[in-house]
Amino acid sequence: MEGGLQPAGGGGDARTGRDEQESPRPEPAFVYTERDFIRSGVGWSGSRAESRLDRALLSAWARRLAAGCFRYPLRGPEMPSRELPGPRRLLAQLNARRASQRRPPQTIAGLRQPFDPRRFNFSRVPAREILFPLRRGGRGGRGGGTDPGARAEAQDQAQSGARPQAQVEAEAQAGPVSERQSQARTQLDPDPRPEGQSQASGRPEARTQLDPDPRPEAEPDALLIINVSPLEQGHVLLVPEPEQLLPQTLTRASVLRALELVLLSSDPAFRVGFNSLGAFASVNHLHLHGFYLRHRLEVEWAPTEPLGVTGAGARVHRLCGHHTRALVLYSDGGDCEEVADTVLAIIHLLLDRSVAHNLLLTRGCALGPQSPDPDSRDGVRLILWPRRSCFGAKDGSAFNVAFCELAGFLPVKTAQDFETLTEESALRLIGEQLLPAEEFQQLGAEIAGLSLH
Repeated sequence: MEGGLQPAGGGGDARTGRDEQESPRPEPAFVYTERDFIRSGVGWSGSRAESRLDRALLSAWARRLAAGCFRYPLRGPEMPSRELPGPRRLLAQLNARRASQRRPPQTIAGLRQPFDPRRFNFSRVPAREILFPLRRGGRGGRGGGTDPGARAEAQDQAQSGARPQAQVEAEAQAGPVSERQSQARTQLDPDPRPEGQSQASGRPEARTQLDPDPRPEAEPDALLIINVSPLEQGHVLLVPEPEQLLPQTLTRASVLRALELVLLSSDPAFRVGFNSLGAFASVNHLHLHGFYLRHRLEVEWAPTEPLGVTGAGARVHRLCGHHTRALVLYSDGGDCEEVADTVLAIIHLLLDRSVAHNLLLTRGCALGPQSPDPDSRDGVRLILWPRRSCFGAKDGSAFNVAFCELAGFLPVKTAQDFETLTEESALRLIGEQLLPAEEFQQLGAEIAGLSLH
């Protein structure tokens, strides 16, 4: 495990009285197209330059770490990690502060629980927790406006702190945010709203010089915000459709955004994951997690076999020889919409059957009994775990079983459990949350019979 970032020289706590003017403000929107997808040369061996997304995310995240925007520092003697002896190479991490200091999970009663505006949601996060909006440009650079390459160069300058002079002058002349200007907003309002009141949008500079010709038909921006109780370096929350105030149920747009986010990173350590209601989601507002975990996971290369020979059965595989029961899809970056459609069809089936689920998107090998290039991580594996529903934490357990734990990364709650945890005991805890083999087999048969259009 590589060491993470540490807060810079004692710089105060933005959550407890630090002058708001000194706190980080949201960065300009990150604009991308399919041309930005990293579709070759990704792997654990060798080295590759950071992608635009990696630079933007990690630099913005580091600034917030230095400003004290998190509940606790990441790394140090209080957060050791160790690989559990055994063939599964499970990684345990002691994170007692997350267990004790994170926001208490909301009470969840069912998989289709409606969004409740009276409870905490991500429209209330302060400006310092917002990294930047994610804005999809035209397909492959199509769709008018300035050239994506020119926008990328301007964006790199902006996110390094060198804002164009024209933008600075425009902001100086803009004055207070008016009702008329609010129509151009594209991110959540950086100022928290009172209880029960949400206001979608942000400052006028959110519609940046990077995308000067917004198209009416363009999709709404997604948001990247920090997770104030981080698990790993770069831990962010992806809020795909912030203005919609959707419950924690995957949508086509959210699956697409998650897949694109992984493809925009050149680092195989970057993962994106989702926990459904009943699968340890703690906030009922649609969001996914993203972070850099510098540990090879078995699910990246584990063999797979298709559920069938045609249709969904040929596209959807099951994980083989693994200690969990999971469905697996793969994207090379050129079939994102088709893969998202397939995932959504499966999600609808799981919701109809009241089956909770966890999803991990990670760089991985192509599917099959044996990958022709086991070191390649050029594509993305989407690993979906149907599982037993669990409403509420088990107080006596060493860890809760969500997407991290199913994938092999175990954030442990107490020092005693961290010291005594073995692979055998960890697999036992994970196994208790898996869908029984017979139910998984029946579900696989139903998925293989899905009609995909």
